[in-house]
Amino acid sequence: MGEVRQYWVFAQRPPAALPLAELVNSARSHFRASLEVTSETGLDAQRRGDTSVVTLRLRHDGLGVDDVLTVRTRASQADDLVLARAAELQGKAAGMAALAERCPSVWVVDAPASLSDVAKEAASLLLCAVLASVGLGPVLPPDRATLFGVRGARERADKLLGAPALQR
Repeated sequence: MGEVRQYWVFAQRPPAALPLAELVNSARSHFRASLEVTSETGLDAQRRGDTSVVTLRLRHDGLGVDDVLTVRTRASQADDLVLARAAELQGKAAGMAALAERCPSVWVVDAPASLSDVAKEAASLLLCAVLASVGLGPVLPPDRATLFGVRGARERADKLLGAPALQR
């Protein structure tokens, strides 16, 4: 069994607050996708400001995405910002680490263990795009090689699925 791969979405929200209604609305209105909450844990923890876990079903008929993904919320830590700064430099993602520094939360999405699971990788990236659109922070991919925003996450998902490039 391989190492767990995770996407981190930095969020300008309180650490345990995953704004589910906003995420569902953003998925529908900005991404032509549906997002359904299938389970929530840690609601009492949310009231205390701790971490929580939410399982979501993401569907996008146009891209052929239909997957169940888990998002864990937690407070941003100093080590996260060190990784963000290094990723910004490596990926030439000017200004993204400064954006991450304004984010008190990290929303963690597990990526598939194998890069060969293209559909699940694309679903993870599409969910990151939705999360970043609401959390207003950058995405740090599992390889920690760069930081990107909503558009970067969406373009990566589309590329994996062979979809046409987004138009400006």
